[in-house]
Amino acid sequence: MPSPTFWASQSPTSAPSPSARAAIAALPADIAALHAAATQLMLHYRVYEQLVRPERRDEIHTRYADLMLDRILSRGEPASLSRKRTADDRTVGCCRDVALLFVTLAREKGIPARMRVGFASYFNPGWWMDHVVAEVWEEEGSTSDGKVGKEGRWRMIDPEMELGWKSEGGKAVDFLDLRRGVDFKTGGDAWLASRNGDEDPTKYIVDPSLLDIPPLRGWVQIANNVVLDLSAMAKKEMLQWDMWGMLLEHGESNSVPEGNARLLDEVSDVLQNLDVEPEVVKELAARDGLAVTKVIMSHDVNI
Repeated sequence: MPSPTFWASQSPTSAPSPSARAAIAALPADIAALHAAATQLMLHYRVYEQLVRPERRDEIHTRYADLMLDRILSRGEPASLSRKRTADDRTVGCCRDVALLFVTLAREKGIPARMRVGFASYFNPGWWMDHVVAEVWEEEGSTSDGKVGKEGRWRMIDPEMELGWKSEGGKAVDFLDLRRGVDFKTGGDAWLASRNGDEDPTKYIVDPSLLDIPPLRGWVQIANNVVLDLSAMAKKEMLQWDMWGMLLEHGESNSVPEGNARLLDEVSDVLQNLDVEPEVVKELAARDGLAVTKVIMSHDVNI
């Protein structure tokens, strides 16, 4: 089995500042504690729009974990990552940001961790909604919650959601151990299911309130998440509204050119293997149309 250590070190995006490192060092090195801490760090810019101060709206465009953590630690007392935080004591962000922060916490504890970009089924029954979660590596023979006997595996976690939450009419979900394909699908999972005719691609969306915007549902949205997921696996954790390479070719349509679709087939097939070699991921992420370019386009979601 390939070593997961590639994902144990920080990326330029996830690396914390020295002051944040000290705060992270005070946290317990177990997944449940890191998850509990992460749930207190972010105020969602859309879900809690009424609580977002106007002068803080642009925080949603913060790319780097060090800036977010320093901002969080400057708000409220004590300057700790282990306490319950009010809305005003958090950074304004989205699922990507809290997933990145959780990955930062885990990597600082020496735990291999990576962001995964895809779609969740538990927010609005009947829809697969655009979402970002994290995967952490559990060593063979033990788990972070004290259980024994499990093989080494990648465990999927939602760092945004507090334990016990469920949507109206929805079922309870274990946010410390999401079921891939049931609770969450990566962009590649969704792409292959749709290409094989097993799923209706129009069920993959950003939000039910945005169904009249073609690129925010269906093939183009799924393609976006395949590319963003590949980039995250290569430890280039981008914003959800960043666009480059083939993503710029799709424009405002809801179709993906066949050449791009075949490349996305390959990416999705490769990323089905949770134990994929890092070198394979990096080679794919360097391909034309997929490689993050020096200049990218990033949408302003506040407009």
